[in-house]
Amino acid sequence: MTGVADRAGSVVSSLRPWSWVIAGLVVALAVWGWIEVPAAYPLPDAPSDAVRAAQESARLSAIATTRASVLAAAAGLGALVTILINYRNSQIIQRTFALQARGQITERYTKAVEQLGNTESKAIRLGGIYALEQIAVDTDRHSDQQTVVEVLSAFIRELAGAPRSRETSNTDEAAEEPSSSNEPRSLPSDVAAALAVLGRLPQRPGIPRADLSDVDLPGASLGPANLSRADLEYVGLTNANLHHANLTEAHLGEADLTHADLFGADLTHADLHGAVLSHAFLSRANLTGATLVRADLAQARLNQADLTDADLTDADLTGADLTGAKLRGARGLRRQQLSDQQVRAADSLPTELEDA
Repeated sequence: MTGVADRAGSVVSSLRPWSWVIAGLVVALAVWGWIEVPAAYPLPDAPSDAVRAAQESARLSAIATTRASVLAAAAGLGALVTILINYRNSQIIQRTFALQARGQITERYTKAVEQLGNTESKAIRLGGIYALEQIAVDTDRHSDQQTVVEVLSAFIRELAGAPRSRETSNTDEAAEEPSSSNEPRSLPSDVAAALAVLGRLPQRPGIPRADLSDVDLPGASLGPANLSRADLEYVGLTNANLHHANLTEAHLGEADLTHADLFGADLTHADLHGAVLSHAFLSRANLTGATLVRADLAQARLNQADLTDADLTDADLTGADLTGAKLRGARGLRRQQLSDQQVRAADSLPTELEDA
């Protein structure tokens, strides 16, 4: 508030010289208008009463006209000064509101981060998560949303831990110990809430969706989250629900998506090199231009999936369901990677395989 007052003072100070100049002109014109100017023509030596009356009438008429012009000019100058001052005042008010709004965002962010770091109450942490989401929605500043993404991503990484190396959290909601390999495991509710928030934040150009690389998130529910271009390398998403998720251009190299539900997911140009997708449900998924080099797709359901122009170099397609799958333009795909049944079931194949 002190900065706003200083700027307001500087604006008023900048107007003062002009105000004095304009006031001086108004006073000069007013004085000049009230001066009784001599008649336009000198009186004759012995004018008649009629002539003197006519000259006096002309002189008074000229004075009245001059006064009216001066007053009109003064009124116009006064109106101009008023408009200028009002315009500058409106700018000051707008800047004041912007600074106040910015201060409120800062206070809300500080409080939300304090809630997020609370180690005693899950409810307080949840409040911090949703407060950060509201800040990202309310603000027009891209940097604010990027900060929210980074904070929530760090929160998830801290609590979830790395895949296959889970450690007991010192919070009151420690992650459960893994059970059987294929049995879905629920995530702590605050981690799940943070994931959901990251998946539904408004899309802003140049703002990453999330940084969840090397995080263990088995059984995560992210459908239909928007995780386009998200950093998900080495992520553990076994048994995860990514139904209709937006994963375009996402970085999923070496990710573990065993038994994941990716029905109808958009994986256009996603990087899945070395990813484990065995037994994954990829029916109707869009994998156009995706990188699947050395990917494990054994027993995966790829029926009616679109793999046009995908890179399948050294991909393991053993037992994969390719019924109705589109493989036209697929790169690196060799005949020995497919069984006769898969070749017959596919909707289309690369030209070199069709001719084989």
